[in-house]
Amino acid sequence: MIVVEDEQLAAFAPRLDAQFRARCVEALGSRGKWQPDRLERAVDTALERARALGLSEERSVLSYILLATDIVLARPDQHVVRAAEAILAEKRITEWQRVRLAEDYFRQLHEPRA
Repeated sequence: MIVVEDEQLAAFAPRLDAQFRARCVEALGSRGKWQPDRLERAVDTALERARALGLSEERSVLSYILLATDIVLARPDQHVVRAAEAILAEKRITEWQRVRLAEDYFRQLHEPRA
């Protein structure tokens, strides 16, 4: 059995975090035309919010970033935003389920404005 000590893992964490951040910037950037500094600020803000929500799995964090951006750009009614936030904050279900459920809720209830 291989055992990785906390100190060993900590040595790799900054590089892994930077690589993941770069993947997030790339994924979000592929969805539209953004100014580079605005794109990086959006990702940094979303990463902080994801941490506050207790999201730590890469797939959950990246899906959250894309969902949060869709919600902000869509500017839905406030009750839709509040409900999606409540789903994301619900700790009794797994983080992946929270993100997927919030996305499903948003997609079903948000009516794009003409």
